[in-house]
Parts: sequence; C-alpha cells; structure tokens
Amino acid sequence: MEREECYAAWLSSVPGIGNRTVERLYHEFASFEAIYRAQEGALAKWLPPKRLESFLQSRKTDSPGQIAEHIQKRGVRFYTKNSISYPKRLAEIPDAPWFLYSIGTLPWDDLPSVAVIGARDCSAYGEIVATQLGRVLGQCGIQVISGMARGVDCTAQRAAVAVGGASFAVLGSGVDICYPPQSRDLYDRLPQKGGVISAYPLQTVARAQNFPPRNRIVSGLADAIVVVEARERSGTLITVDMALEQGRDVYVVPGRITERLSDGCNRLLSQGASIVLSPEDFAERIWEQFGRTGLGAERTARKGGFADAAETVRTKSVTEEKPLGEGKLSREDERIYQALDVTPLSVEEVAGRIGGEEHLLEIHMRLVDLCSCGYVKQVSQGYFCRGEKLRDSFLA
Repeated sequence: MEREECYAAWLSSVPGIGNRTVERLYHEFASFEAIYRAQEGALAKWLPPKRLESFLQSRKTDSPGQIAEHIQKRGVRFYTKNSISYPKRLAEIPDAPWFLYSIGTLPWDDLPSVAVIGARDCSAYGEIVATQLGRVLGQCGIQVISGMARGVDCTAQRAAVAVGGASFAVLGSGVDICYPPQSRDLYDRLPQKGGVISAYPLQTVARAQNFPPRNRIVSGLADAIVVVEARERSGTLITVDMALEQGRDVYVVPGRITERLSDGCNRLLSQGASIVLSPEDFAERIWEQFGRTGLGAERTARKGGFADAAETVRTKSVTEEKPLGEGKLSREDERIYQALDVTPLSVEEVAGRIGGEEHLLEIHMRLVDLCSCGYVKQVSQGYFCRGEKLRDSFLA
C-alpha cells in the first residue's frame, strides 16, 4: 500500500468520521498525510468536539502503517476516490464514497453492469425471474451488482456466478463479515470472478443505518437497475429513488395486480419505468445503451462496437439444455410439469389440471422426484410450483 493510502486507511478507521467530513478535510488539507499531521487548532475548525476527540485518540493509539498491514494481511484491497482503479461510474455520483474495501476486484469500467434488486421474502415467481436474469446477464458479459441479501439479491447473484459471470456484492458491514450469514456460499464464491465491496472498515458489523449508504453504492456502480419484486412501501423503492437521482435507468419486472409483492413494481411501471419482458431483450438493451453512451462509447470506439455482444444475447440459450421431452422427462412427468405454474398448487389441484387417472399418491411421488432434478420446487407442505429449470428462456 502506498504511503498516502496508509494515511487514508487510518482516516477511514477513525470512529465518527463520515464521508462528508472526509470531503471537507481533504479539501482543506489536500492530502491524507496532511490531515493526519494537522494541528489540533486547525482540525477544530472542521471537527466538532466529539469527533475531534475521536480523531486525536485514534492518532495516539493507531498507526497508519499497522492498519494498512492488517488490511493487507486479511487479503483485502483498499481504494480511495483518487485511486486509478476507483470505478468511474461511482465517482460520478453525488457524495461518492471516499474509501472502498474489497475482497476480489471492483467492477470493470469497460463492461456494462446492472443492479438486480427486490424483495427479501420473494415469491416463487420472483425467485425464478431473478434466477433467469442472473443467468442471462452472467452469460452475456454483463456484471451483476447487488447487496447479497436473501431473496432476489442473492438469487440473481448466485445464478450469475453459476454460469461463470461476474458479480459484485456491496455490504452494509465490513468486507470481512459475511452478512447475512446465510449467504456464506455466495460470499466465498464472489471473489473468484467479481468481488465483495464495502465502504466500511474491517470488523464493522451490519447496522440499519449502514444500508441506505450501501444502497447508493449498489445503484452507483450500475448503468441501470432492475426491480424484480417490491411491495408498495418496500425499502427497494428507496434504492430506486437514489438511482433516479444518480441518472440511472430503472427497469421493472411486471407482476400480478393481485400480488402485494408486485404493488411497488406495478406502481413504478405506471410512473414511467421501463418494462422487462424477457432477460434476453433486457440484456440486449443494456448492451446497446452501453455502446452508445459514456464509457461504453469509448469501448465501442476501441473494440469495434457492441454488435458481437448483442448477437450473443440474441442467440445464446439461457440454460443450454434440451427441451423437456427430449430424453429429459417421461411423458407423465412432462404432463405434471406443464400443469404447474409459478403459483404454488396442491397435489389435488395438479391432479385436476392434468385430468388423468393417476392416483394422488403417484402424482405426489412424481412431484417429489421432479423437485430432486430442479424442475419443480416444493414451496410448503403439499404445495408445488415450477422450479429453476424452465422449458423456455423466461417463463414457460
């Protein structure tokens, strides 16, 4: 770590020193080392008494060199807003974070990126759509940004990683703390082709007040955001507001008007948000947009355009599997699969839809078998819906 970065890492660890305070201090003293070495009287002009006390105490007890060494020993990378590798998208937003920590890398400027956000308690429909979006974006070279939260966020990120795509999680804790703990598998895999990112120093625990600034980074790292499911008063809509303030395009997956998890999405559509009709169409639009504007235009000039990537979107299969019926399922199993939807059905309802002579016990056993290979998902005791493996590219 460079000398100036060591002093920056030290400043980032001082309790009570927020992003706007860092902005004021840097504007006044012009370097992080100068901030560290500033006289108490000069600092008092910019720091209220409690923050000044915290600053002076940290200067007595914490060495910039030791803090930098600790960060590096943990396999963590540290960036300031002045770093060459600091994401250009993020640097353009108001009040961009002065400091970033990452395990793995930061998003690349010369590839498009999309933030996929939505409900934590998503429905089976939301889970299927998030999975398909993550897969298509990952396969088409579009970086997936999210917060690793349960539900839509981690589902889309897992799907992108599973197909070898790049994905980045922005945390409301330090990067050395996996939050939520249930996403440990994703947390461990993300640095292989993406990264785990935070504006908070190591050992910072997740707190409610950390998440609004985290959400600003999620949208700030993306060219566009897509909302999969959101209630009328969902916290997801706060992220949408932030994205709009940052000039990001907002896309929405429509939902049933009877589903409260779709109220927020449908409201956004009524207010003029762009609609997502299929993952492939969405990915193609993102590549086209990226090729026309900003960093994407620079990439287009250097590499001859986005046509190849857009063509990949149009022609590449999402699952790259044979259709059902081609050596995949028996006729009876396919009939049961076709009777299902993303809305959970009971065994009796499935039997009524197929209109066959199968005994309920036999249908139940076939449903359980289909769950084991991913075509069906058991939502609750006795209720089933379509699983992640779909016959068509979006919703069969």
